[in-house]
Amino acid sequence: DQLRAHMAEIGHPIVGDGKYGGSGQENLGDGWGAQLGGIISKKLHLHARMMRFEHPHTRKSVTITAELPEHMAHSWDTFGWTEDLADEDPFEALQ
Repeated sequence: DQLRAHMAEIGHPIVGDGKYGGSGQENLGDGWGAQLGGIISKKLHLHARMMRFEHPHTRKSVTITAELPEHMAHSWDTFGWTEDLADEDPFEALQ
């Protein structure tokens, strides 16, 4: 809930967040978002695509990746987004 609340507070609510999303996030029938005509799933669009960490015993790098959930993959298709558009490390430029 903390990430959802903070994102909403700075004016960037997570798609499908009926709890913190505010106006315009109301669920409409089988889809979400009045401004999108209800074509986007009303399920929360929050996903950890990849995690990388150092194993505490072997000290080797461990990477775990996960496919987008079906409702999010459909949303990406709707907007014409592809997985190659997502940076592997979106915070790399901040380092």
